[in-house]
Amino acid sequence: MNIPKQGDIISIDLPELGKGRRGNVLVLSIVRYNASSELMVAAPILPKSSQIKEIKPNILIDKHNIVLADQIRSVNYKQRNAQYIGTVDGKVLLETLSIIAQVLALK
Repeated sequence: MNIPKQGDIISIDLPELGKGRRGNVLVLSIVRYNASSELMVAAPILPKSSQIKEIKPNILIDKHNIVLADQIRSVNYKQRNAQYIGTVDGKVLLETLSIIAQVLALK
C-alpha cells in the first residue's frame, strides 16, 4: 500500500478483536508524518447502529458509518496490512479534526 494520507479511509488488521478481524479507520495525520514513522494517527469507523448514535463526538460519514472522533490511536499501517478503501469529503475531515481539537483543548 502507498503511504496513507489525511482523510483516507483505510482497512487494517485488528488483532485485539481476534485473528483475521479487520476494521476501517479514518487517517487523521499528515502524509509527511506517516511516511517518516510508518505510523498513522487514526479514528475508528463503525457502522451506525442503535448503540452508536450520531452525536458528538461521533461524526456521520454517510448513511451507514460513523467516525468515533474521541477514540484516536496511533497505528503502524505496514504491520496492520493497511488497504486503501476511499477518502472522506473535506467537510467530514474538518469536522473530525475540530472535534479532536476541542477534546484536547487545542484552540
